[in-house]
Amino acid sequence: MVKAQTQIKIIENVKNTGDTTYQLRYEFYIPIPTAFISLPDKEATLQSFKTLFPSIERVDGGNVVFRLNDKFNNSDSEQYIKAYMIQKRQLFENELNVIQVNEADWLTGQTFDGTNWICNE
Repeated sequence: MVKAQTQIKIIENVKNTGDTTYQLRYEFYIPIPTAFISLPDKEATLQSFKTLFPSIERVDGGNVVFRLNDKFNNSDSEQYIKAYMIQKRQLFENELNVIQVNEADWLTGQTFDGTNWICNE
């Protein structure tokens, strides 16, 4: 039997004192978009999109990992929270997959040794 790949991982539940809310910290695991697969420095190139995706955390295997933090009310049901996360992950995946990669996007990490440009990533 093939094990299903993790898409969302809830990391922490932080209770807010003095009110009826809490913070959930969680991660989204989204497959690296096709446009990035052949790049020698996928992680640096993906990090260059932090202005669009401030929650990009890292590349882990074949996934881009986003770390997020959202506030919920104690009255929010488990079903609501899970549906919210699934829908939000789908939005992230859709937006990530439409990024246009330009040649300049993978310049980070390259060095010139006097003769050749070398990608050190």
